[in-house]
Amino acid sequence: MWFLHYYEPVLNDTAIEAIERYSMKGHFADIKQACVTGIFKVLQGYDKDAHGSFIT
Repeated sequence: MWFLHYYEPVLNDTAIEAIERYSMKGHFADIKQACVTGIFKVLQGYDKDAHGSFIT
């Protein structure tokens, strides 16, 4: 939860960029949720010992 709280401004910017790029007004929450789901999916199998810090 700390990760999401700390990076929420980045997630918001990413969602806003997608809304502007693809003309998807009214879908902010959906796009943001898709970003968070993608991050969680990648983190489940991420090996920091092999790949370094996820943030990097």
